[in-house]
Amino acid sequence: APVAPAVQDETIGSNFTVDATVTYTFDSDSTILRDLSLSVSAQNLFDRDPPFARVANSQIFDSANASVLGRMVSFELRKKF
Repeated sequence: APVAPAVQDETIGSNFTVDATVTYTFDSDSTILRDLSLSVSAQNLFDRDPPFARVANSQIFDSANASVLGRMVSFELRKKF
């Protein structure tokens, strides 16, 4: 049976990303604004591309350690009743 060619050991680059969340809670006597907070979150804030790894002579994405979506930003509005 044919033997697949050996894959050389490769160094895979680091995957350092920055995630951040900022929350503002309104301090007001107004009924509408009381207990209201607004949050903005970002994952992979600087939109850094993940490293690729060569496996069996093809390049694949390591979905266990990074997201293919790149930067994700979310907004959350929360009100206590």
